[in-house]
Amino acid sequence: LTKFRETTAPKSDPYGDWSTEIGIIDGELKFASIDARMTMKVLQSVTVKRPIMVIAENLVSDLTTTSTLSKPFQWTWDWVWYETEEGLILGLMLGMAIALPVALITLVFATGNVVIALYAIVSIGFVVASVLGACKAYLDWDLGIAESVAGVIVIGLAVDYTIHMGHMYDHAHHEIGAEDREARFRFAVEKMGTTVFAGAVTTAGSGIFLYFTVLLFFGKMATLIVLTIFFSFVYSFGFFMAALLLAGPEGEFGRIKHILDVLGIAKESEADKHHASPKAATPAAADDEKIGAGAVALRSDDETGL
Repeated sequence: LTKFRETTAPKSDPYGDWSTEIGIIDGELKFASIDARMTMKVLQSVTVKRPIMVIAENLVSDLTTTSTLSKPFQWTWDWVWYETEEGLILGLMLGMAIALPVALITLVFATGNVVIALYAIVSIGFVVASVLGACKAYLDWDLGIAESVAGVIVIGLAVDYTIHMGHMYDHAHHEIGAEDREARFRFAVEKMGTTVFAGAVTTAGSGIFLYFTVLLFFGKMATLIVLTIFFSFVYSFGFFMAALLLAGPEGEFGRIKHILDVLGIAKESEADKHHASPKAATPAAADDEKIGAGAVALRSDDETGL
């Protein structure tokens, strides 16, 4: 084996040697490796790697160990990111479990209306499901590094359009005194529809430039950004605003302040009550005010000598 190691070279590298495959130190064989080619493609997701890794581990465990072969193991570059990818997928699940409730709370405070916030969070859930579902159904992507990272980013991008439209729908009550859902819908679309459309075009346009990069990761991110913006825009108007038009809150229905008032939690201060309902002046009080004004005028005349 020592002679073979010193006198031959691998066919794949005629100018190389066997030092990385056959390790002889101080005349003793310390390690030996056997290369094999897998049919698995590179940059596959954990769901693809996991069963193949199990097969490779079973193959090694079936080897008969001897005194010179005590610790056989298998290794490939594809396993280097395996644990990291497992952690990213776990992070995706935890991120969604945290981001969606936080997004709901943000929507409640931003819109000031519980019903609008619930419609918005359902719309966001549809966007996330549609983006990840399209990646699997049409692009045959499994959950990998890019998909795991983008899964949480999708929630942040999906909130943007719904929160603007929902806030403007609620703001119509204060801006133009609109009480019915049709007037609020019209106000929101007229005031914010063009802005949302322009934002969708510019954001999706910025993602298109990533398609011209060399790294595969950036190409995937470009697809995920474009899909997210597309579905966010579609669901913002096709589902969210349509739901508000058909069954949106009217008047004070669903507003946090109104709910707190009904429950008796939000109470007016005594100063607000006094300011809101001033007492009517009695005739006697009016006469007193006139006499007081006259007295002031007399004192002023006396001081000036008139």
